[in-house]
Amino acid sequence: MDKAQLVYEMLNRIRIPLDEVAHQLSADGDGDCLIRLYEFCVECMEKFVRPGRERRVMTILMHRCEFTLELHEVEQRENALTREFVVLVERLFDGQRQRLHAAVTPRSASLQLHSLFRGTLAGILRDQDIFAPLMDVRLIFTLYFRSLVKDWP
Repeated sequence: MDKAQLVYEMLNRIRIPLDEVAHQLSADGDGDCLIRLYEFCVECMEKFVRPGRERRVMTILMHRCEFTLELHEVEQRENALTREFVVLVERLFDGQRQRLHAAVTPRSASLQLHSLFRGTLAGILRDQDIFAPLMDVRLIFTLYFRSLVKDWP
């Protein structure tokens, strides 16, 4: 198995299929779709920072894997999935636009969420001692959603 295939297989083992995510977060589901998005973020972050296979894979992918020409196709696939996820979350926020603070657009909310998730995960995986206060991922995402959503509980 070549390096590209190995990275591809590692990603497939830890990723939830995007169509499953879309179904889980859809505005037609039970309860508040923004609460479901919050719970999804918390669940994923906790899965990736807990000791185990997911954490090892994410550490390799975020800190030890150089996306060279050999991995170009894998990188392109990852970029496409990221764009699809950002659009999915943007649509979710768009459907809840009346609940967002005036200066918040669905696009900016979606991009900020992606950046918050990725940046927090990268920091925790790089140095858990420095980022130990961030390990309360519920607090991190609660503060984020409160900054966007007027009626956040």
